[in-house]
Amino acid sequence: MSRDETVGKVLTINRRPRRSGSGFGLNLKERWIRMLDAFRRRPKILWMILAAVPIGWVLFDFVTFSFGTLPILPGTIEIIGTRRLTPDAVRSEIYRKLRSTNADNLMEVDVTDMSEHVLKTIPAVRSAVVTKNIGRGTMTVVVAERTGIAAIRGRVGKLEVDKEGMLYQMGGSPPSELPDVSGLVGSAVTSGRNIAEHPAGAGLLRMIAALRPGFSPKLKSIRVVSSDYFELTFAGDMIVKADPATFPFKIDTLQRILRKIQQRPDSPANGSDRSSPARPVQYIDVRFQQDVIAYSNEPVADRRISSGPAPVPPTRSDRAVTTPLTRLRPDRGMTQGR
Repeated sequence: MSRDETVGKVLTINRRPRRSGSGFGLNLKERWIRMLDAFRRRPKILWMILAAVPIGWVLFDFVTFSFGTLPILPGTIEIIGTRRLTPDAVRSEIYRKLRSTNADNLMEVDVTDMSEHVLKTIPAVRSAVVTKNIGRGTMTVVVAERTGIAAIRGRVGKLEVDKEGMLYQMGGSPPSELPDVSGLVGSAVTSGRNIAEHPAGAGLLRMIAALRPGFSPKLKSIRVVSSDYFELTFAGDMIVKADPATFPFKIDTLQRILRKIQQRPDSPANGSDRSSPARPVQYIDVRFQQDVIAYSNEPVADRRISSGPAPVPPTRSDRAVTTPLTRLRPDRGMTQGR
């Protein structure tokens, strides 16, 4: 064969079009046909693949059963989100639930049921999300604690109540910035119960919610006399008598009169003595339909009679008379009493 004939054959081979079934130009149908053709020519490959599926499932089940067992170790359960609660308090409830259900394998643990158990047994937890990791054999509990708005004196220590009305008990004393509530008694004042179950509970939540953040002066304590009569003590020992049904509608008026009283030189907040003849404010009453009235204890000796300037001598039984000192209406300005 001459050199020219050899070159011509090489060029002819290079110009020959490629088959449609080779390279990356195969579509899904062609690849499926070629795979079936390979199985027909080599049936052992197909049987090996079919046998590997159940064998792999059995091995996976064996591994997860053997290594997915939940050991009683300190690092097995991870607690995230605790601030005032101790992680051991949450972890102990998890272990108690596992023992009660005889769950010795992590795959048998129902994370939804476990989350509900944490919420039920720890009232201080507002939300709980439980997840598990089969490979590591661990469980993670993410909790969110409740935030208290008041501290209530219960039968066993002090309880805290959040804006939803849930009563709970944290480890240690309540924060000092929370107002102290007294006068609530009964079985409803128990950890895990809602304060709204108490006759005066809804009114208490209503009054505290009306005091917006930044309200001045600061609320120190609340004494519950009845379901429609509360006594609030603010900074400077300023007492406010209120009805929870009408209190939220007078909160702006109350704040204005409190600020005006604080600016008086005879105000208790400015270091004035209540026995001073300058007639300091004794308490403020907001239970009226429209008025917000500030009262003072005026000694009888300071009261004048119309017949002359001489003061009336006090008697043993009549030592002081409470008189209106300041009156303020929502639609009017402040007026002075006698």
